[in-house]
Amino acid sequence: MKNIFTLILCCITCTFTHADSELGKVDSFDELLTIVQDQGAPTRTLLVMDNDATLTIMPCKGTSPDKCQYLGGPAWYAWQKDLLKTYINTGNDSPFRVAESETQLIEISGILLSLNNMDYTQQVVPDVLQTLTKQGVRLLVETARGTGNVAATTQQFSTLKAHGSSLLAMIQSHALHFPEKNIAALPSPYIPCGIPGSRNVSYSQGIMYVAGQNKGVMLDCILTQYTKQSLAQGLGMPIEHII
Repeated sequence: MKNIFTLILCCITCTFTHADSELGKVDSFDELLTIVQDQGAPTRTLLVMDNDATLTIMPCKGTSPDKCQYLGGPAWYAWQKDLLKTYINTGNDSPFRVAESETQLIEISGILLSLNNMDYTQQVVPDVLQTLTKQGVRLLVETARGTGNVAATTQQFSTLKAHGSSLLAMIQSHALHFPEKNIAALPSPYIPCGIPGSRNVSYSQGIMYVAGQNKGVMLDCILTQYTKQSLAQGLGMPIEHII
């Protein structure tokens, strides 16, 4: 896996009557900073970030970045998911397949990820987030990890330094806060939007654990809840821009 990542950006402008969106991509958090600032209205902007291989990444244990083996990471997960899908649909198996179901694959991936500390994907990450949050931008991390990975992820985010504090503290301080105790958390685990057949999710310290489910749907669920609870009670700021 090469030591290069691309941020996929979906810029959404919401009003009471319509929502416009634009899809694009950038190669660095510096570019992301410019795009967010160009939107204006920072106190009404929510920056939504993936975790693994976007915000953080496992340390490279290879001799060079293109030879790193990120066991349990997104590329490994996609490879295993493809092996699992082929086995379920056709019966053709691979000796490298590790899981019997997607739920089990999520659990295995989470265990592998929890065995490592994490690095920032780019060293500018804490600086960019610090600049944006000082302007009033709010943060939300949506990770494909499941509810069983909350403790490990919390520990990993706690060890990443961010301007005299930690990445976890920065995210938590500038995340979506809900009325109960005015914290960036919800009673968890819970079924998102009550969707039948969905896996449990968690929202803890500004991080949403979606258990491999569609992140757009999960984002819609938490924003709906934020609108019904925090905004309805006059305890939160409306969101007009989502990056």
